[in-house]
Amino acid sequence: NSNAHMAISVLAALARQVIQQARDLETSLVPETLEALGLEAALQTLANQVTRSQGISVDLRLERLNERLPDWLELLLFRSAQEALAAAQQANASHLILTLQCQKKTDERGTVLVLELQHDGASRLAKETFEGGTVLGQLAHRIEQAGGQVVQRFLPSGRTAWALHIPLPDRVPLTLREQEVLRCLVEGLSNKEIAQRLCVSPRTVNFHLDNLYAKLNVSTRTEAAVYALLRLDLG
Repeated sequence: NSNAHMAISVLAALARQVIQQARDLETSLVPETLEALGLEAALQTLANQVTRSQGISVDLRLERLNERLPDWLELLLFRSAQEALAAAQQANASHLILTLQCQKKTDERGTVLVLELQHDGASRLAKETFEGGTVLGQLAHRIEQAGGQVVQRFLPSGRTAWALHIPLPDRVPLTLREQEVLRCLVEGLSNKEIAQRLCVSPRTVNFHLDNLYAKLNVSTRTEAAVYALLRLDLG
């Protein structure tokens, strides 16, 4: 009868909704799109989920990156966007602007990758949001450890803007030996340990380090290691 058909239709609709919610949760926990297609596609999928589940309008302004970022950095950026979107939802935002772009530095080598979220929530993101006790605060701390910067702004329009800036130096050609030395730096080896591993003298290690610092436009071992983690595939 008609009541039975209606009940079946309602149950079917509920089942589809549950399946979709399960898929959204799976994508949230394990962003397969991120691994397969990269950061831009993953952000697009995330925005679609927010619109579908929360009814919030998301304006995406994503610049196509020339190359894939390191896996750990893509995941860090994705998680940051995810938590920023969640914070905007808690502020009862109805419209979000998510921007991803590369800005060329004018006074030094390289570019800066900028991921920014603006929202029109009635309440501002609390200062505590960016402290270490929150998920977003912990992510911000990791971004700063990677040489990046997290900025919160309150725009004249009343919108809240949260942005992270990650420096991406331009790639430079390195010799095979320089790559080996740089790999050792990433592992945290001392000059003596590098010399022993590569079967060269400490003086030769210093020579390669001087060349590396000049090529990468850095002045410390830590800066060279961060450069390698952000921009180089050292195998």
